[in-house]
Amino acid sequence: MHDHAPHSHPAAEVAASLLRLSAAKRLAIAGVLSLALWAAVYWAVS
Repeated sequence: MHDHAPHSHPAAEVAASLLRLSAAKRLAIAGVLSLALWAAVYWAVS
């Protein structure tokens, strides 16, 4: 059984704050994360 204790869930708070961002900001964050991932792939391969 899952009961909701009075403590907060940081991951849920972060997800909620991301949902409050504008679409442009979310797109920019996704682009930066994608760029970082591709940079890591390029670095690992080369």
